[in-house]
Amino acid sequence: MLPILVLLSAALALALPPGSPAHAQDPSRSLSGDGAAAAGSLDRAARLDALFAALAASDGPADARTLATAIWVVWFKAPDDEAQALFNEALVRRRAGDFDGAIAVLDTLTQRWPDYAEGWNQRATLFYLQGRFALSLADVSRVLALEPRHFGALTGRGLILFRQGRRDAANRAILEALRVHPFLAERALLDPGYGEQPL
Repeated sequence: MLPILVLLSAALALALPPGSPAHAQDPSRSLSGDGAAAAGSLDRAARLDALFAALAASDGPADARTLATAIWVVWFKAPDDEAQALFNEALVRRRAGDFDGAIAVLDTLTQRWPDYAEGWNQRATLFYLQGRFALSLADVSRVLALEPRHFGALTGRGLILFRQGRRDAANRAILEALRVHPFLAERALLDPGYGEQPL
């Protein structure tokens, strides 16, 4: 269990720092007002669609890992600078072991930007790390309502369900994640017979 948890935590730690090249080159930042928001939203959706299509057709683990990292970078970009500052603060607090402080920051983020899926996902992860599985699953549901392809949330759901002894539901959650990202390490958690099912 621990290696998968470490893998999940490492994947979720791919913060997009302010001022990074990807942040600076975002073309929507040269627009203003509603135009910038609309352009950024369309650009983000198009990038994710292209990345997910490539991920589903990836040739092997190395290719899939590169594409998955690119997806995480998009997910970690918050809707605006204020939301990004809160998101980054939550990550800093989590890395410092201040889970309650990180959750408090994410409470604000999810209240003020309820359509930002990664805010919910980060809080779900923290609840999971605290063993607060019901709260984590509730946040995972919010993530998947906003981004059904979120393989991190899907695998997180599977991990919780395995911990709860709900093996059939857990296997189905992992299979759903593998339909999006066919080279997830969590494939190894599947019960015998599930791994042979077509994706």
